[in-house]
Amino acid sequence: RVVDGVKNAQIRMSATPGNGEVMFSLRDKSAPFADPRVRQAMAVAIDHNATLDVAYSIDKLAQQGFKWERRLNNFVPHAWGDYWLDPRGSDISAESKALFQFDPAKAKQLLAAAGFANGFSADFHIVFKRYGAAFDNLVEAMLQWWGQIGIKMNVIQDDYASVFIPKTYAGDFTGVAHAPQGGLPEPG
Repeated sequence: RVVDGVKNAQIRMSATPGNGEVMFSLRDKSAPFADPRVRQAMAVAIDHNATLDVAYSIDKLAQQGFKWERRLNNFVPHAWGDYWLDPRGSDISAESKALFQFDPAKAKQLLAAAGFANGFSADFHIVFKRYGAAFDNLVEAMLQWWGQIGIKMNVIQDDYASVFIPKTYAGDFTGVAHAPQGGLPEPG
């Protein structure tokens, strides 16, 4: 092993649910997510701590003796070191921190305040079987979490080369999209 030959070498293992970001099309000003409370509801409906286990089975690795730092990305990914603020830490505002707390009841309250007490349906653009199981598992989990608060996503599998890259990823879509190679997730 390489580290055996390096004096005082240390290995730091950490994981973040950094396998994509949710993008909202704000072209249609009457769309539910044009209201920031809906976007916030969608954020607090996601169990951010569970995303690590959903994507990477961190819980199983821990049972085998591996110690992992569980870090959540913020607007700046944790890998950026000194520029990163832990969304669960003391240096972040209470308002921002609340958006990383799994709270389906609060999500339903936010939806009701935005006029969507009974939920809504929207298109959800995705690319499956392209970026591996972690990506696909996160998408499936988000669909379940959002479904629990009344948001039904009509899944649209974009062709990667002809639709997703030239159109969806460039912002030419309606509804919501999950971008697999995002680096700056921010639930606000």
